[in-house]
Amino acid sequence: MGTSIEGAPTALTAKSEAAPLRVQVGNNRKIMIRLMNASAAVSIAFVLLLSFWLRPGPRGFGTHEQLLLHPCAFHEMTGLPCPSCGMTTAFAHMARWQIHDAFSAQPLGALGFLGCVLLLPLAIGATVFGIDLLRIGRRLPWKWIGWMFGLMFLLAWIFKLSIFLNR
Repeated sequence: MGTSIEGAPTALTAKSEAAPLRVQVGNNRKIMIRLMNASAAVSIAFVLLLSFWLRPGPRGFGTHEQLLLHPCAFHEMTGLPCPSCGMTTAFAHMARWQIHDAFSAQPLGALGFLGCVLLLPLAIGATVFGIDLLRIGRRLPWKWIGWMFGLMFLLAWIFKLSIFLNR
């Protein structure tokens, strides 16, 4: 804090010393927003690139094993596909624009790939322009979105089971 000639603090010097701190905090927030957006963009791009690299599994599931992950334990125990079986395969098919095969493998996975394709330019744009996506995201009706996603997940599993059982 600044002092006058007599040694007493002055209001003018106190304000001038505090102002750079506010500017610094504001700049840090903008940098953090851009870093979060850039991290989201890089993550989405990585998933899309990985989808191009993976070869879709011929069974309609199991593509994740190319990433050295274990086979589906649910499938090995029950002989039936689990609710998320085929997600990676659907992404790999969509990367090749094999839309029918992608939806047959896992409809929600095919939609998830399309969501990533749409979100990538949004995340890049938000990074460039410094848009706070978290602030926007807080305004979304998450309870409703959660219920809709859960219902879509259940319907996708029922679809996957019907395809699997009719082979």
